[in-house]
Amino acid sequence: MSRMIDWTKFPKRFTLEAIDRFVFVPESATHASEEQVRALLDDAEAYIHKSGEHERTPGLGISARAVVRVCRQALRLEDSKQDAVPQGEPSPDPGTAEPARKHRRPSWVSPTQGAESATGGEPS
Repeated sequence: MSRMIDWTKFPKRFTLEAIDRFVFVPESATHASEEQVRALLDDAEAYIHKSGEHERTPGLGISARAVVRVCRQALRLEDSKQDAVPQGEPSPDPGTAEPARKHRRPSWVSPTQGAESATGGEPS
């Protein structure tokens, strides 16, 4: 028997669209089998790669990408690590990464204001 996965935590937009097209038919109102989640994953990947029979709807691609990520995590597939770095770009090397930016004061704060308030002096 396959493991049951809580599909209510999946991104709603693409998941509900797949349910409307009967691509994703969960076992219950809250859980789906691994096979059903794989069907949803395949459909989302087809949408992303424009090889599916979908109409292009604004915002649905973003939801499809999120569904792919969540389905891979739920199915415990190793491919999810591969998508962390976009293809064609080298993986960031912690030794060569840029240092974090220092927090800057807003331009309306003068450099003498901070020193005066720290010493308790009055502004001149």
